[in-house]
Amino acid sequence: MLDNRDININLSEISKKTLELYILLCKNGKLSQINKLDYETVIELTYMISLYPISHLDIDKMEYYLCSKYENTELFNNYLIKLIDEYQLKYLALLLMENKIF
Repeated sequence: MLDNRDININLSEISKKTLELYILLCKNGKLSQINKLDYETVIELTYMISLYPISHLDIDKMEYYLCSKYENTELFNNYLIKLIDEYQLKYLALLLMENKIF
């Protein structure tokens, strides 16, 4: 393929586990695998999806997993607030408002 020569992906902040899961999701599309992840991995996967969306998995779908796995941590809350602002994630915004974060 000629169009893959200039691809440059910087993933230094993504764990190997998350990267492998992302590639697996690209190949098989089985979203049920996300249910088994811990919160930090869901956050990392969301970051990957925000940079490199998959046709069957985007930020709107990741919002469900973020809400279902939510843990109140300052570091991740700041990232979630940025996501809410950028993608207008109403359910995540409500969750953070309930926890008096947003």
